[in-house]
Amino acid sequence: MRPALIRQAFLLLTVVILAAPAATPMAGWVRWSFPALSALVAGWLVLRDRPGPYLTLCLWLFVLTPLVRRIVDVHAGYSHANVLMLAPYLGGAWAALAAPQFFLARGRPGQGPMALLFATILYGFVLALAAGRVFPGTLDLLRWSMPPLLACYIIAKTKAWEAICMEIRAWAIFALPLISLYGLYQFVAPPAWDVNWMLNSEMSSIGQPRPFEIRVFSTMNSPASFAYYLEALILLTLSLALRLRWLSVPTGIAALAVSMVRSAWLGLAIGLLLLLARAPLKVRASVLMLAVASVALTPLALTNARVEKAVSDRIETLSNVEHDKSFSERASSYRDSVRELDEHPWGQGIGIANVASNYTESSRVVDGGPIEILLSLGLLFGPLYLGAVALLLLAAIRCRPARAAGDVFGAAVTIATVQAMALSSVTTVVGEIGVLFWLAVGVVLASPRERPRYMGGIAQLTAECPKSST
Repeated sequence: MRPALIRQAFLLLTVVILAAPAATPMAGWVRWSFPALSALVAGWLVLRDRPGPYLTLCLWLFVLTPLVRRIVDVHAGYSHANVLMLAPYLGGAWAALAAPQFFLARGRPGQGPMALLFATILYGFVLALAAGRVFPGTLDLLRWSMPPLLACYIIAKTKAWEAICMEIRAWAIFALPLISLYGLYQFVAPPAWDVNWMLNSEMSSIGQPRPFEIRVFSTMNSPASFAYYLEALILLTLSLALRLRWLSVPTGIAALAVSMVRSAWLGLAIGLLLLLARAPLKVRASVLMLAVASVALTPLALTNARVEKAVSDRIETLSNVEHDKSFSERASSYRDSVRELDEHPWGQGIGIANVASNYTESSRVVDGGPIEILLSLGLLFGPLYLGAVALLLLAAIRCRPARAAGDVFGAAVTIATVQAMALSSVTTVVGEIGVLFWLAVGVVLASPRERPRYMGGIAQLTAECPKSST
């Protein structure tokens, strides 16, 4: 573990060095230098065949790039469509070099569904080009295709599975306390660059740029992204046999609470129940002790009246949807989308909503994965995309270990499951949040496991987990 921790410290230091000019008069140049240099470092790791450090560098870039962007904006002026945010996608795009190795080798897990998945994404990209959305469509091509390419990369590097898991463990040890503590600091005393971004982005859904009134987003680009990364990190850290988890997990739960992302709260609760059902005895004991400690410490965490009101009001909306503004807006969005699908049954192509729409004439936010997928890919290719995702998830859930499952394996199955369950609230298979789902699926399918025996036709289609070499 120590060598992996040292490598993660160097990767974190590398990102910090690349971002350092952001706080200087040269901040404007960082918008171009940071993504370019990040992509070069990622490419160097891929060409050196270092899959573990490469994958975790991509994770660091997803976690830290939004913070770098905000620091640049406060020194060089706010830019709504910021090329710096391409850094993690340019770094992750190197995974495409392993695509031939994944698709051309016989018996790779998930080849059929993955081919179907990429075919539907290509269809959406062609529609975007036909509609004249060249740059938004290209940006969304990265957001839709890069996360599953990372899964293909992991499966293609099956021989390095243990090394990849070791690097992911080390990344989690660093990342969970880092983003949790920054998030709590942001909630109590928001830094100038975060305030500047909140004022200029005009995102009313993230609260007010004042102490105790922010829906915390920490180093990331939104409360939802932050919350889902916290959820995954907490589930992963709980699965590790490390004493440090007793400090980092409660800190992460506190930060998750002030993100006010209810779907992530529910996802963590379901994930903990799944760990209780499937994890080894030591992990089950950790989950139970955490639950007891959370109940005991909740009154202390809510001693501040403003914190108590914000959290309790958010919890109340879980049972009282009539007064839930976001639920009402999502329901209205579903109704509008049905009418829109009637007008465009074949889809409108990718690049019509969320991040990519910042580069179009009208910015648009679409809440809910099925809505975005169906609007983009239509009533034929949208269900095909969702079907491919379902087949890959099913193959991951049905994987059975040839020997005792590792901690990362068990956590990855849980993370993939809870991410898929949240698809109705957020598009958890696309973009930075989608990276978590696809990395989890890739780790599970690449693991040395026996083939499950079920539903013969589907088992042949998905080419489930490779047989153990032991």
